[in-house]
Amino acid sequence: AGGARTSAAGTTRTNMSSLHLAAALVEIEIVEQTLGSDEATVADSILSKENILGRTPLHLAVVGLREATVRFLLFTAAASQTTNKLSLFRKAESQTRSSRKNSTFHSLSLTTAKSEQARTLLYRCTSAVDDQHETPLHSVVKVVEGLSAADLETSMRIIEALATVTDLSLADSHGHTVLDMGCASPVKLVRGYFVRLRERQIEKEACSVLRDDA
Repeated sequence: AGGARTSAAGTTRTNMSSLHLAAALVEIEIVEQTLGSDEATVADSILSKENILGRTPLHLAVVGLREATVRFLLFTAAASQTTNKLSLFRKAESQTRSSRKNSTFHSLSLTTAKSEQARTLLYRCTSAVDDQHETPLHSVVKVVEGLSAADLETSMRIIEALATVTDLSLADSHGHTVLDMGCASPVKLVRGYFVRLRERQIEKEACSVLRDDA
């Protein structure tokens, strides 16, 4: 049978690692079990590109609009040195929701990544590029056109969560940054979000120049 059997190395006959499959297809409980608890193994798994398109598990979760898995992978990258990640993730999410009821996304990863090592892994996770030199954020911006209203809401929450922890200056193989793509999106909601991001970036740069001149 041509099933997705797992080899000793943890790579299935679909040319994906076990974590890639879990991130694309199953619930976060299985994602956590697949990740394991060893810090080095977690880092290697999160950054793995054992995929036919050179994508990481985060890329696949993003393209599949698996919002809970996206947030859990971000949280796991930020909390790679802790155990019981799933219970901590759920507790943190619950606290975030109760304190920010009107928020459309949860920047759990930013508040969790307290060590330099954790921040580095989080940056590597969100800035990893596939064979087209696209980050996970590039990937989700590309799939928003034609989505249903419900899926568009999900994609926006994913975009907002990623945008807080991604280097927006990274360009794909065509030289397009995420900001370029977002500002040119045919989807009004996405375009408006990235236009506001760009405006804030310009304001920051202007303030920085003024401080340097002072």
